[in-house]
Amino acid sequence: MAQKKHRVFFDISIGGEEAGRIEMDLYQKDAPLLAENFRALCAGDAVDPEGNKISFKGTIIHRAVTEYMVHGGDHKNGNGTGGGSIFGEKFPDVEVPTRPHTPRVLTTAQAMPKIPKKHAPGTPYPFKCGSQFFICVKKAPWLDNQHVVFGKVRKGMDVVWAINKQGSCSGTMSQVVKIYDCGQIP
Repeated sequence: MAQKKHRVFFDISIGGEEAGRIEMDLYQKDAPLLAENFRALCAGDAVDPEGNKISFKGTIIHRAVTEYMVHGGDHKNGNGTGGGSIFGEKFPDVEVPTRPHTPRVLTTAQAMPKIPKKHAPGTPYPFKCGSQFFICVKKAPWLDNQHVVFGKVRKGMDVVWAINKQGSCSGTMSQVVKIYDCGQIP
């Protein structure tokens, strides 16, 4: 039986011009905490532990590494140094990284030390997650067993590639890429 998935979207602008929509399916069964945090930040019903509304709406994609990924989700500082979740600034994620990092996957950008080589794949590791995420544009097997995949781009990969083209080898952006709207699709 296929697992139930929430579907969410980002409406993107590049350099102030509308670029299109990205639709994503979230893996609730595989990664319930990450999926719910991301869904709430998209839907606009996210509240941090202090009672402040938090959302991806109006945030920027602050980093794109050419031919690798696009990185966003910092709703506090907009530069990759902040974020926060519905569970607190950073929450320990007990979800196990099991899915491969292939094109289209939505995965965690987490604060954590590198997993020790002696750590057995498929066993929990204390990831520290917030609101930051990235979308792979190409296969990235070095991330397998390091970051938890919690969703996948369903539609709009052309928009993801357009964002990626604004990046560089270092991740510096050539134009401002903004999530000007976001939400949950019924």
